[in-house]
Amino acid sequence: MKNIYKSLLVAILLITFNFTAYAQEEPDDVPGDPGAAPIGDYVPLMLIAAIGLGYFVVRKQQIKEV
Repeated sequence: MKNIYKSLLVAILLITFNFTAYAQEEPDDVPGDPGAAPIGDYVPLMLIAAIGLGYFVVRKQQIKEV
């Protein structure tokens, strides 16, 4: 059962990474650093990583209590 959750989490992270990588556009005459990416491109990846990390932390605490 644990392997299913891990493989599902890895698959979701890979898919969102691909979405964020393709979502970035080349800036056209943007003043300042031309390599700057908007933070909104990484929000889905950060949310999924935070949910996964939170799940593992809570699960670890529940195992210690038993």
